Amino acid sequence: MIKIIHICVDIRGAIMRLSQSRAKMAPGMSDDNGRPLTRLQAIDALMCELAKGRKVLPMGNDCVGFDYQTGCPGHQVEEGA
Repeated sequence: MIKIIHICVDIRGAIMRLSQSRAKMAPGMSDDNGRPLTRLQAIDALMCELAKGRKVLPMGNDCVGFDYQTGCPGHQVEEGA
């Protein structure tokens, strides 16, 4: 058995990086319809997540048991699966 841990993003860290960036767009960030977010829209969306009491966000949709405070709990899988 091996343990898989899904990736998550630290919300405060992402806000800090975006705040220091001079880019107009936020790379890799989009709205619910898939439209790319500007840097300021991304910061606003992340601030809303902080207001919900969240610390981290999942980087995908396939993590069962994701915790918005600590991230992925880890998943035991058979080797080679």
